[in-house]
Amino acid sequence: MSLIVHWINSRWELERKVLNFCFVPDHAGDTLGRMVEECLLEWDIGQVFTLTVDNATSNNTVVEYLKTVIKHSAVSNNEFLHVRCCAHIVNLAVKKGWEGSNPSIAQIRAVVLFAKSSPGRLMLFRKCVKKEKIVDKSLFSLDVDTRWNSTYLMLEDTVPFEKAFKRLGNECKYYTPYFSKVGGPPPWKTGWKLGN
Repeated sequence: MSLIVHWINSRWELERKVLNFCFVPDHAGDTLGRMVEECLLEWDIGQVFTLTVDNATSNNTVVEYLKTVIKHSAVSNNEFLHVRCCAHIVNLAVKKGWEGSNPSIAQIRAVVLFAKSSPGRLMLFRKCVKKEKIVDKSLFSLDVDTRWNSTYLMLEDTVPFEKAFKRLGNECKYYTPYFSKVGGPPPWKTGWKLGN
């Protein structure tokens, strides 16, 4: 867990510092709430105006816990304590819209998951890359819900490996059945480029 504080200094300039970056034993709301409280006490921070977190359910519990422990020192009686991350909300909406409008995104995600799902499959994929004489040394990445550009990067990363993925489909008997839930393997096109 990382905890970052933002404040306005005496010259009316926005400042920010990382207060804590630590391992959490679990992501339960009570555990996170106690850890945030400990950090606030350690840094002797008495007044908290808002806490901005993503939309995980456990964060609701974090905020409710913190409302009880900073009850007397909070600005505006905790009215504005919980601020949901707008970027996360918009990001989730955009990703949901992509899923419905373009099934090939789910297919590309599935092919990345397939190739990375075991050391044996990854080794077979690397052999396919070598056989296709693909010189790109980087490997593809899987997208994540909380990063704006991760779906684009995933799509961009898979483009150089198109022929290797096709070969993998021919050399691995588990390839085609794996895609039954997403409508089949990706519809690779010769010379496919991101943006086409």
